[in-house]
Amino acid sequence: MSPVWISCYCAFCKSSRRVYTKRHVRAMDVLYASALGILMSLFFWQEIDFKLIPFSVSVLGLMEVSIQIRWRMSLPCKKCGFDPLTYIKSPSKAAEQVRMRFEKRLEDPKVFDKRLPMMSSHKRGYRLAPSNTNGQIPQNKI
Repeated sequence: MSPVWISCYCAFCKSSRRVYTKRHVRAMDVLYASALGILMSLFFWQEIDFKLIPFSVSVLGLMEVSIQIRWRMSLPCKKCGFDPLTYIKSPSKAAEQVRMRFEKRLEDPKVFDKRLPMMSSHKRGYRLAPSNTNGQIPQNKI
C-alpha cells in the first residue's frame, strides 16, 4: 500500500510541502462502502437486502468526489500559489496565477513579510559571487 501523503518541494519556490497522492477510490474503499451498505441494510430492514446496493454505490460516488477534491486542493503551493497541473496544461496561465498571488500579497495590509520566496540559488541569504573573487567570500546580504 502506497503512502497517502508524500513530502515534496514546490517546483517554483522550492518550499517543502505535503501532497495528497490518492487520486481515486481503491479496493479498501469499495470494501468500506460495502460494509457500510450492509450495516445500513441491517439497521433499516433488520436483514441483508439488495436495497443496500444503491446506498453503497452512492457512498462510493461521494467518496470518489471527496478524494478528487482533496487531491486537487493539495496540489497548489501554499506559499507561492504555483499549481503543477495548471502548468502542464498552460504554463502562461500558471505564471499569471503566481503573479496575481504575489500582487495580492504585496497589497494585503495584514501581511507583514512582503518578501517574495527565495529561489534555490538564494537559500542561504547570499547572492551568487562573481567568478573572479580571488577566493574571498562575498558579504553582500540580500
